[in-house]
Amino acid sequence: MEYAAGLCLELGFDGVDINMGCPDRSIEKQGCGAAMIKNPAKAKEIIQAAKRGARMGRVDGIPVSVKTRVGYYQNQLEEWLPAILAEAPAAVTIHARTRQELSKVPADWERIRRAVMIRDELSVDTLIIGNGDVLSLADAHHKAKTYGVDGVMVGRALFGNPWFFNPSKSLPVHLTALPTHGVNRDSITAVKEEEVGVEFVSIPERLRVLVERTRLFVELLPFKNFSIMKKHYKAYVNSFAGAADLRIKLMEADSPLEVEQLVEEYLSAVNINGQ
Repeated sequence: MEYAAGLCLELGFDGVDINMGCPDRSIEKQGCGAAMIKNPAKAKEIIQAAKRGARMGRVDGIPVSVKTRVGYYQNQLEEWLPAILAEAPAAVTIHARTRQELSKVPADWERIRRAVMIRDELSVDTLIIGNGDVLSLADAHHKAKTYGVDGVMVGRALFGNPWFFNPSKSLPVHLTALPTHGVNRDSITAVKEEEVGVEFVSIPERLRVLVERTRLFVELLPFKNFSIMKKHYKAYVNSFAGAADLRIKLMEADSPLEVEQLVEEYLSAVNINGQ
């Protein structure tokens, strides 16, 4: 970790973020990711090593931060978070679920409020960033204000939604790639729909951005398998007439040109160009 952080510094990165929340089993088998929650002593050593490599705190250094969860099998904030904060990382991003919960239950932002309180009680300067079930930019601002965090991290709400940070365009809440179970969408919708002057993104624009993203994927990541890009198609191609059939055809495509042709054929057939 010390060497890797030093390499990040040498290559000109702005910081090093250590993922101590990843639930992937192959990562956990190495004692990494969310498995770090079970080994606070080792987690502390890793943060120390990364800070040495990144020269954190020095004029020529870069910050080291940590992303984690509230616990492994259960909420362990009272023990786990102070252990991390003792090493004074620049920031800690808290995902408001345990490793056991994955994304099967609603994110509990009251846990994140408690994380802020723990930080304040310990009188450390580490920033606390909240994460989990953020559906829109307005919702992110709302959560930041309500729970007192220093920032908000966004994940799945960006799937198929590169307009997330656009001040004048937005996807309707029901199109965001998040589970519906347990999420209070009424309150989130109220936050979002109150935005003034926001235009909902049309189906043609969604599909043409998908084409653009496919083209950029091949141009910028030529060493990646094209099938990786196809994993994102469902996030763009859903909740409109003929979406399922179009998605099936797109999964058979082998190039950006084929994807573009299929999209243009669909738009011509349903005659929704520009709507």
